[in-house]
Amino acid sequence: MSAAEVHISSAVVHARPERTAEIARAVAALDGADLHFADAGKIIVTLEAATSAAIADQLSAIGQLPGVLAATLVYHEVTTPEALGEQPCS
Repeated sequence: MSAAEVHISSAVVHARPERTAEIARAVAALDGADLHFADAGKIIVTLEAATSAAIADQLSAIGQLPGVLAATLVYHEVTTPEALGEQPCS
């Protein structure tokens, strides 16, 4: 059995400017999402999940929000809970 993994990604979301605040709230409400910037149709978010498939699901959910024009993965890292100073899940 392999050690637990933590997948951390960042994404840029392009949205209709008039819906930026609404979309930012929806993105921030997603499990594992951390909003960093939202203004004038541009949103920057980091996503954290246990698998790359879960990251893909999060990105897909963001891309399907009304008013989202594009949700683009910018960075993806695979690490371990120990490397992040966390306790591994049992």
